[in-house]
Amino acid sequence: MPFDSSDTSTQSNDRLSGRAVTDKRDPTDDQHQPSHSIRVPEFRTIHFPEHESTLLDSVSPEEASKHRHEVESVELPESLATLVTDTELLNERPLFTWKWIYRIFGDELTLAAVPDSTRAEAQETKFLAGVYITLLDDLAERRNDAETFWELASVAYPGRTPNWERTGIDTAYADSARQVWSALESRLEATPNFDRLREPYFFDLRSCFQAMDFTRVANGSYGLMNLREIWQYETRAIGILGTVGADLFYIPSLDSSTYRTVRPILLAAQYLWRLGNWLITWRREAHEGDHTAVLFAEALQRGLISESDLVQLDGEHPAVADRVVEIIDEADLDVALAAEWERRHDHLATRIDAANDIDLDGLHTSMAWLMRSHLATEGKR
Repeated sequence: MPFDSSDTSTQSNDRLSGRAVTDKRDPTDDQHQPSHSIRVPEFRTIHFPEHESTLLDSVSPEEASKHRHEVESVELPESLATLVTDTELLNERPLFTWKWIYRIFGDELTLAAVPDSTRAEAQETKFLAGVYITLLDDLAERRNDAETFWELASVAYPGRTPNWERTGIDTAYADSARQVWSALESRLEATPNFDRLREPYFFDLRSCFQAMDFTRVANGSYGLMNLREIWQYETRAIGILGTVGADLFYIPSLDSSTYRTVRPILLAAQYLWRLGNWLITWRREAHEGDHTAVLFAEALQRGLISESDLVQLDGEHPAVADRVVEIIDEADLDVALAAEWERRHDHLATRIDAANDIDLDGLHTSMAWLMRSHLATEGKR
């Protein structure tokens, strides 16, 4: 079953009935007992529930149309607009994609502690980080280009500088990525906390890139298609600490205690982002040759599909992809995953309530807004 490393309650699965058996004891009740003085987060088994969720039908056609219009109406700042239109690779993708990325990193996904004077700069920085992460994700998932991927990923590795023109890589792709990275790096270096946060931030980027490489490898090595690793690595590939986490560079009063509080809460929010992304992309990805969404791993474990089905989810067997999508639909795995999103969203509220040293109240609402944005823009990006 999928796992959650953030919860300390335990849950086991009755293999005969398929019912989840949960220990509902408050984990704080015995935290002061000697035997519980050292608390270790457990990998908590999650049962894909059988109950229904209305999340997937929560955005009306009218609301979706209004949201898409808002994205289409976004005007990128001149420097970013020039980067998108003058950079060959970025210009190949629908402008809607880049506008959406810029839109989501506005007020909804900007931490309240970022000063008003630097919120616009923070939004641009997060946009650039999101674009660079997207470019590397495409190399891993869509292009399966390991040589170019690792050359571009080396920006985050100590003592490494990418050779953007190295023989054996896609130099046109690399040149586009170079322009994005240069713009991002210059903005990061100008922030108040760059010297303090540089090392952990680059570590977070490395973790994100490593998770992307897991996806690349898992698409051709099905032993990796187990639920534990899918949840562990695929979730990290969203890279929330590299995007929303960049806000922390702009908070002058940031101290180690606040930083320690924010990180696990952002990681909890990252699960919501990943679940939302899975829910709107898995059908398309079934036809594109990327089958590392947790829904495919769940179907594989249940025996609903086989490894031979995965082999043929290569973009060249549309009938097989249609059949796999139909099987997953009939099993209501997407509805179950939506219910898991709702459970985690409720849990995020309790995590935020416990954070007293920084204002994170808006994050709970923001993740609901992001989920609705996912649903409203399905098929558009």
